[in-house]
Amino acid sequence: RIGDLDHAEAHFQRSRSIREKLDGPDHPDVATVLYNASVIPRYRGDLAGARAMLERALAILEKAFSARNEIAHELDVTKPAEAARKRLENIRRYRNVDDITSLCGELLDVTQCIVNDVIRRMLNDAD
Repeated sequence: RIGDLDHAEAHFQRSRSIREKLDGPDHPDVATVLYNASVIPRYRGDLAGARAMLERALAILEKAFSARNEIAHELDVTKPAEAARKRLENIRRYRNVDDITSLCGELLDVTQCIVNDVIRRMLNDAD
């Protein structure tokens, strides 16, 4: 399926869906998928669509790094904040191991399909 943008787009959509289920829609890994998937609309000439994806990825990353800075500030040993630490520990306990394991397996399958497709394209471009 070399050069099949619809097929590639379906894989990126599935990958994004898994990442959103696993980590939530505002996780930096979702931004990575959006960034990588933005090549599809670019190849189709839809620069506005690619830009929208890239802007969403940027917004996710800005929010994530801002949140990380807030968390780091709250956990600063020079300024203990017990209530903030307890909130963060509760967030970490939220995940279900079986769900995560299943979604990771699906994500690996999708990633392997994408990698195989890219390799095939590279080999065909070299000919």
